Amino acid sequence: MIHNQNDYKIINIPTYKKNISLGIFLKTNYTKSSYFDYFFPPSQIIKYPIVCKIDHASIAYKHGLRAGDTVIQLNNISFLDKDIKTIQSYFSDEKEKSNYIKLTIR
Repeated sequence: MIHNQNDYKIINIPTYKKNISLGIFLKTNYTKSSYFDYFFPPSQIIKYPIVCKIDHASIAYKHGLRAGDTVIQLNNISFLDKDIKTIQSYFSDEKEKSNYIKLTIR
């Protein structure tokens, strides 16, 4: 569930060319809490994947996705605390099933 819709943007990216990459490179960095967090808090905990690089010639870039964007959902599938292999699998599956993918970003 997205709490404040005003903080988010929806991007619809066509995927009709199934064999062409979306040109998106994501970064994940999930950390679990531990006793040591009290004394040495983690400098940055990323709950959702972040676009760390994007091909400027890609269809995703042309539709508004930018480096630094946080990807919250893909076709209403939450990316909260998901590992990179799971995210890649979701992208692949959704790209094959549909002519568009819908990204919710912040």
